[in-house]
Amino acid sequence: MKIQGAVLAIALLAIGAQAREPDVRGYKAYEMPAYTIVTPDERNAARIAWPVAQSEAVLAKLFDGETTAPGAPTYVFLMPVSVWRRYLQPGVGLNGEFVPARFANYLLLCATQDESALKRLTLQQAAHWNLQSRFRGIVPMWFDEGVALIVAAADFRNAEVVLGQRPGFRSARGWIPMSELLSMDKGSRSYLDLATTDIVLTESWALVHRGLIFDPSFGRQMMAFIAAQNSLAPLDTAVQSNFGVTLDQLDRDMSSYASRLGFEDLDLKFQSAPVAALPPGRAMSEAEALEFIGEVMLASGFKPLRLSDIANALLRVPDGKYAEFTLRMRIAARDGDDVSLTKLSAAIDQHTIDPAILRGAGLALYERSAETRRNDQSVRALELLDRALNVQPDDAEAVWAYATLAARLNRDLPIARDRVAAASTRWPSNPYLAQAEALVREAGGDTAAANDALNRTLRLSKTVELSRWARQRLGLAPGK
Repeated sequence: MKIQGAVLAIALLAIGAQAREPDVRGYKAYEMPAYTIVTPDERNAARIAWPVAQSEAVLAKLFDGETTAPGAPTYVFLMPVSVWRRYLQPGVGLNGEFVPARFANYLLLCATQDESALKRLTLQQAAHWNLQSRFRGIVPMWFDEGVALIVAAADFRNAEVVLGQRPGFRSARGWIPMSELLSMDKGSRSYLDLATTDIVLTESWALVHRGLIFDPSFGRQMMAFIAAQNSLAPLDTAVQSNFGVTLDQLDRDMSSYASRLGFEDLDLKFQSAPVAALPPGRAMSEAEALEFIGEVMLASGFKPLRLSDIANALLRVPDGKYAEFTLRMRIAARDGDDVSLTKLSAAIDQHTIDPAILRGAGLALYERSAETRRNDQSVRALELLDRALNVQPDDAEAVWAYATLAARLNRDLPIARDRVAAASTRWPSNPYLAQAEALVREAGGDTAAANDALNRTLRLSKTVELSRWARQRLGLAPGK
C-alpha cells in the first residue's frame, strides 16, 4: 500500500506538472510581407494587420526620413492569457511588450482584449517596432514609450488622424525625477513595478506630447538631446546643452506641464495605409510551437526559471526531444552548469547533421564561453556552429557567434569574413553583424576595415552597451 501510495503521489505530481505546461495545440504561423504572426487565435490574427500598417503610417507623418533596411525578422506573437502570464509577462498589469533581440524582433500581445483594446495594444507595440526601424541609434525608453502611447491613442477619422489624447492610467500618482526617467530602460525597476509603471508612462507621454504636439521648439531641443544621449554625453551636460536649463529646472518644468488640466491635439491629414490580406496559416507542430515560446523566453529574459516547463513539455510531444536537447543546453549555459553542458555536448557525434541541434548546442557553448573564456568550450562551439552553417548558411545568429569565436581564437578568419558579408547583405542594418565583422577584421590586422565596421556598429547600435563597446574600440570620448 505504501508503494502504491508513492506511485499515486508521483503520478499526481506529474499531472500537476503537465497542467502547468502551455497548451500549444492549434498554433499557426501567418507569413505577412514584413513580419510573421504566430497564434492559435485565427479570428484575431486577421485583426493584426490594420493597426500594424496604421502605426507605421502615423510615424511617417510625425517624422521625416525613410525607414532603415531590416536588421532582423519580426514576429507578432498573439498568445493566450495563460501563456502570457506564466511565461512572458514582464510586469504585473502589462498586456504587451516589444522585444528587440539581436536577431529577431518580437511583438508580444496578450489576447485578453476585446477587438478595440486589441487594436490599441497592437498600435502601441507596433509603434515600438516601427520607431526602432525609423531611427538609427539608441531610442531612449522615455521617448519610445511616449511615442507609442501617442500612437496607441490616435483617433483615426475619414481623412485625418488626431493625436494627443492623454491615455487613462490607473494609478499615476507621484513623480519620478527627470534624472531617473531620462536614464531609465525597460529593465528598470520603476518601469516593471506595478506601483510606479503608470508614473513612468505618464511622464514619458508628457515629454513627447510637449515636444511633438505642443511646442515645436521644445521638440527640436528634445531631438538634439536624444542625439547627445546617443553620444553617451553625461546627462546633466546633455540637458543643459540642449534644453538650456539645468536638470532640476527641467524636472520642475515637466512636473508643471504634466499636471495641466488640458492638452492640445494635433490634427494631421491622413490616408489609411493599405493592408495586406491575411494569408492561409501554416500549421505548427506542438514541438515547433514550444520551441518558439522557448526562443522568445530566451531572447526576452522574461520568466527564466520557467524554461524548464518548456523543456519538460517538449519531451511529451512528437519530435520534441531534439528541441528539448538544445534547450537543456541553453539552460545549462545560462545557469553556469558546465558539467551538464559538457555531457550534453559530448552526445553530439560526427554523424549529427540536424542544423537545429548543431546551432543550438553551438550557441549554448558560445554563451557560456563568453563568460568562462575556456578554450575548450570556444573550440567546440566553433566546430558545432561551422557544421550547422555548412547545412544552413543563412542563419545570421550562428554566423555572428561563429565569427566572434573565430576572431577570439584567431582561426578560420577568411571563412568568417565571407559568412558575415553574406549575412550582412540580407540584414544590412543589423549592428551585431557589423560588430562581428569589426572583430574579424581586427583579428586579421586590417585596421582600416575594422574601423569602418566599428563606425557602422556605432551608427546601427540600439543599446548603450554595444555603443559603449564600439566607442571605446574607436577611442571616442563620451559626448564626441
